[in-house]
Amino acid sequence: LPWPQSWGTATSIWPNGSPWLSAEDDFKTAAARLEQLLSEQGASQQALKRYREFATESSGYTAHSAWTASLSYLFPRLLAAANDLREGHATIMTDRTKTDFEAETAATLLSLVAHIVHVNLESAMQRTEGTYALLNRYNAEYEKSTRAGGTLTFEDAQFLLSSTNQRNNGTCLSRQPSQEGRLCIDYRLDARLDHWLLDEFQDTSDLQWDVLSNLAEEILQDDSGQRSFFIVGDVKQAIYGWRGGNPRLFGMLLDIYGEVIETKTLTASQRSCPAIIKMVNDTFGELPSNKLPSGAIASWTRFWEPHESAERPARFNGIATLLEPPCDGGDYKPTAEDRYRIVAGLLNEIEPLERGLSVAVLVRSNGDGKAVVDYLRSACPGLPVVHEGRAAIVDNPVVSLMLSLVKFAAHPGDMYAWRHLQMSPLATTLDLRHHTRDSLAPVLLQQIHAVGFSGLLEDWGTSLNTASSLDGFGSTRLRQLLTAAGEFDSSGSRDCDAFLSFIDKYELHEVADDNAVRVMTIHQSKGLGFDMVILPELDDRTMTKAREVPVLVGRDTEALPSWLLTTPAHNVSEGDSVLAEALAEANAAAAFESLCLLYVAMTRAKRGLYIITSYPGKTAAKFNQPALLKLQLTAQEKPTEGTTIDIDGSPVSMLASSGDREWYAEHERVPRREATTTTTAPTSTLTLADRSSSRVQLLPIRPSDGDIFEPSASALFSPDRRERLEIGTAVHELLSKVRWIDEADIAAITREWEATTRFDESVR
Repeated sequence: LPWPQSWGTATSIWPNGSPWLSAEDDFKTAAARLEQLLSEQGASQQALKRYREFATESSGYTAHSAWTASLSYLFPRLLAAANDLREGHATIMTDRTKTDFEAETAATLLSLVAHIVHVNLESAMQRTEGTYALLNRYNAEYEKSTRAGGTLTFEDAQFLLSSTNQRNNGTCLSRQPSQEGRLCIDYRLDARLDHWLLDEFQDTSDLQWDVLSNLAEEILQDDSGQRSFFIVGDVKQAIYGWRGGNPRLFGMLLDIYGEVIETKTLTASQRSCPAIIKMVNDTFGELPSNKLPSGAIASWTRFWEPHESAERPARFNGIATLLEPPCDGGDYKPTAEDRYRIVAGLLNEIEPLERGLSVAVLVRSNGDGKAVVDYLRSACPGLPVVHEGRAAIVDNPVVSLMLSLVKFAAHPGDMYAWRHLQMSPLATTLDLRHHTRDSLAPVLLQQIHAVGFSGLLEDWGTSLNTASSLDGFGSTRLRQLLTAAGEFDSSGSRDCDAFLSFIDKYELHEVADDNAVRVMTIHQSKGLGFDMVILPELDDRTMTKAREVPVLVGRDTEALPSWLLTTPAHNVSEGDSVLAEALAEANAAAAFESLCLLYVAMTRAKRGLYIITSYPGKTAAKFNQPALLKLQLTAQEKPTEGTTIDIDGSPVSMLASSGDREWYAEHERVPRREATTTTTAPTSTLTLADRSSSRVQLLPIRPSDGDIFEPSASALFSPDRRERLEIGTAVHELLSKVRWIDEADIAAITREWEATTRFDESVR
């Protein structure tokens, strides 16, 4: 595991001791004493009631106690005044009344506060130790059953080479079981490679850097001029922190080796036109220091420079605009469907596919993508819309109808399935084939056992298309259903319920060409560019705090952590200086990644950027991505009015805009060609244990295996050995040019090989 056992202990977190972990008082007595002291000093009845409830609940507080309203009210106030209470003088405001605490009263109250903190911290440490024990045991079993047998994932390979490999200190690939052995590995790599080039460095993980750091630092300290260390990355596009990426490593390298590292900043966008770049600069140029964590702003500002369009995109006309559905002066809170209506209006009005323009709708998640796709397919009939995310195939009426056939075959009493068939275009087929409710199920079951589910669905799908011609999306989903059925049939099962369960969990990943509206997540769009980008689903969660902080992390450097602790209650963590710093770093990291995600989304557009937000409601208080955009572009977090414009016949509020709204008019409309969609190998969410293999497993036969061919010692010195080796290599070279035997042009392959091979005529 990548952390030592000492992580999560009081010694490593509070090297000078914790002010909260030494409370051993009689808290029942302290609670009674507090009430007595407050009565003696003449505290108000309301204050006495408040502190009596707090004293009662805090004195009996355990790791399993509920966090009551009384604790929620007083604890944050008391924790904020903890230093004053330690000094023996504090004033606490409750119910608009001040209560003074002096000497013994302050010490007594502080002991109750410390008890609550103590219980939370002890509980957090126990959970940390328990989690470590569980993971350590899992790691030991994984080492024994997987790594020891030579089965490695990409992460395993990194782990085995890193200092976090406790079993042998990263030396398992060396002949020497010592740290010197690890250095031996580094030396061997270092001796062979003089130039290191690392791309997308902002997504490098701590584990990956731990493997490479020795080699990188060796080069950075080499002043011979014969070696180089070259890294490329954009910290503003660090959107993979959730899977281990650590953008802080960029800054760490510059801090340590800034004098020997030559840096070059690329601020000219080769993609986006000036209108889009202006909105990007306006949004990210000067972030609001009173709204975002200071750590996030510092990290962003360090690497931010104003952008400009490069020579080619600077010649193009375009637009960047912030749109909202009307909110009736703040009395109406628009829904997601109101935003999607604007998306449909833009597509209908601009007609990007007819104009040869690529278009993408970027969303936060696959769930959002599915919702957008469902709406657009309904609101824009005939428009090819492809969801480029993992999705089930049961999102189409054609598939639902085909599955009703299978349901009815297995359960003839399923009235819903029968009515579905009766009310569909298949009713005509039922009449033509003279099927009744009583006779249909046996016929379907007989067909399934004879030709499988793929044969059944192909037969009835053809009849459905004859009765009512399927649209493009319906035809695509039917083909995908037949593919899935074929995969299930290969298992040999004819169980209808098992098939329905299989299809329910079956997923595929669609990828379209530019002649379709492409709906994808922002993460999927990274590295891509589109003529027109629409953003209808920005992150509406707060940017000021991390959504979840299951573990607090302490760092002595920007690389591997120095300690970990399962996060106590946030109001407890915020009152401890050490934990508060770690929590602030987690919040700053979350805010920074949210900024990066918004930046990536906005910079995918070449000519047209359309951001669609909505009024959050009068009581909304979260500072999120929409609020940031509005504040930066309109100087208001919740504007209720903008310039009203017409989009495809509907009024829309335009809050901010730069560029030419009619930018697309210079692209002449042409008849739209049919979009092509490629579906990557369909996958199912079923586990391997639940599925039968669709392939015949063949035994591997290798000429080098000892039981197949074992050469004698004399053969190694045979005069014709080299000739035989060359013939074998030549055959391998020739066969490597054959991809699929039924597609191979043997004559052409032979001619090409003869023209390029290095072997002489005797081998040919």
